[in-house]
Amino acid sequence: MKINEQWETLKEESHVNIQSEKDILNRQIRSIQTEGYFGDIKEKSINTIVFFMMRLKNLKEKQRKKIRISHRISGIKNADFYGRFLF
Repeated sequence: MKINEQWETLKEESHVNIQSEKDILNRQIRSIQTEGYFGDIKEKSINTIVFFMMRLKNLKEKQRKKIRISHRISGIKNADFYGRFLF
């Protein structure tokens, strides 16, 4: 085990630096920048999820319409959404 003899001196310097106006301002700026960045990521993620959900809904509707049309053409009356026969 090694003991750093400058530990107390470095600790005091660090504390003084952290409490300076310049460092307080820097911490506030970094906090805001990080928050803004993660807010952008979150917004993009939500927009992407909503886009894919809407796209999936549209695809389901197209598939349902396609099945309904094919059932009308072929004369199938007793089938559910997936084309399975109901007896």
